[in-house]
Formats: sequence, structure tokens, C-alpha cells
Amino acid sequence: MDGNKQRTMLELFSEYSAVRAQAPQDSWLEVENARNVKNFGLFEAMIREAFDGVKLVVCGHHLMFMREGEKMPYEVASADTLMFDHRVAKKIWGGNYLEVLKRLAAAPPSERDALLQALYDERER
Repeated sequence: MDGNKQRTMLELFSEYSAVRAQAPQDSWLEVENARNVKNFGLFEAMIREAFDGVKLVVCGHHLMFMREGEKMPYEVASADTLMFDHRVAKKIWGGNYLEVLKRLAAAPPSERDALLQALYDERER
């Protein structure tokens, strides 16, 4: 990355950090940040498994990743977007993906991440 792009990214991150510091701890922004940080290992593993050539995964209130040979990052709007994306689900759960998605959808949101982790850990690869 050239110096100008890197400086611009750092400036944007600095502005984002300043705004984030003013957000109430129970705002959607902070809730999504906390959720993504808590489950980062799982979300990173899912992204790396579902997409070829992933070289970097980062999280904030969104999940972002870079792929080899690509100049722009891919952005996943939320953990639920990743969880319920049918392309991702097919790669991870195979032919059983619809049953897994139904189980996840039926789970209370407060229990969904733990269920996702358990299902991910128990699956046959």
C-alpha cells in the first residue's frame, strides 16, 4: 500500500475511534464490536474456510477480509450476515446447511453465537 493510502486509512481510523469513544456502551456500534471481538476466532475460521485466498481478517462493528490478488477488502455487515449467508453455509455445512440455518434461526439471538460455535466444532469435515 502506498504512503498516501496508508495515511488516509490511518486518518479515517482516527476519526472513527474518536466517534466510537463518544458512543454509549449499549449502542448498536459497541454491541456489534463486542460481539465480533468475542467471537473473532470463530468468524475468522468461517471466513477463511468459505473464501479462497484470505490473507487478512479484521473486525470492528463489521467483519472485513482481504484476499490474495485483490486490492479492495470484502466487508461482511454483521455476524448474522456471515452466519446466514447461503454461500458460506454451503461451504461450511455442506448438504446439511439448511437444517443448520433453521436451528440457528430458531435459537434466541442471545444464544445463537454459542450454538454456532458448538455446531462448527461438532461438524464433520
